[in-house]
Amino acid sequence: MKLTIEKYDPSGNTTAIVTTPVETRLHALLAQKIMARKELGIEQVGYAQVPQRPGSLGRLAMMGGEFCGNGSRCFAYHLAMEHIDQGVRQRVPMECSGMEGVMEVLVEKRGEHAFITAPMPMPIEVRPFYIKGVLLPLTKVVFDGITHVVVCREASEDLAHRIQRALYRREPGLPAMGVLFFEEKAQRLTPAVYVDQVGSFIWEGSCGSGSVAVAAALAAERGATVEGLTLYQPGGELVVGAKWSQGSVKSATLSGPVKKCFVDEIELDE
Repeated sequence: MKLTIEKYDPSGNTTAIVTTPVETRLHALLAQKIMARKELGIEQVGYAQVPQRPGSLGRLAMMGGEFCGNGSRCFAYHLAMEHIDQGVRQRVPMECSGMEGVMEVLVEKRGEHAFITAPMPMPIEVRPFYIKGVLLPLTKVVFDGITHVVVCREASEDLAHRIQRALYRREPGLPAMGVLFFEEKAQRLTPAVYVDQVGSFIWEGSCGSGSVAVAAALAAERGATVEGLTLYQPGGELVVGAKWSQGSVKSATLSGPVKKCFVDEIELDE
């Protein structure tokens, strides 16, 4: 099978968007094969689809049916590419798996990259999460399509896998989950993301929905809005905000640069 892919770099969370039409049943399998091609340097894969809702320019289906903030920003760049002028802002209405409705993403071309701001889905739930024998404070942030656990400490592979196993024992069938190691004083975030259908557990260069989860956890802890929070991640920086009102997060945004790396045609066995 020949596939055309576009590679994007949203602050290190390298993303392949497959523009060749592909049956949904093959998404996870082909994503595994694409990510296994080390020369491509891909952390996650999404598939361009025709829009399903009025007013949308297109739909992004992520490899495991999950929602992805960085993937959405990459896809908005893809949709805007043919129509955008240097320095001109453009609103791109689009859809993504793991969420309902149409989101409007703001794309601004800046030289060799674009600066892209996406309104993010609001968390369904923000609450403490407990694991026997783990004394650190953990916060569970639930979105449609992905659940994150925020851990206030430096990254630990052993603890990441322990949290992942504990969450799936309680909630089998989650499409995706993240373990987010957040060092508040340094504003450093180290994200690990597991996608169930693909079976991938990846330390990502950055995580969009994870960044919003951290902002939501901080807003809940403080009982106040978090604005313009820069999170320093292994692959770069992302800026997030979470508006807090009447006991919950009412809106959230994710901003940062996205670079288009290449377009290529690859051949894979089904």
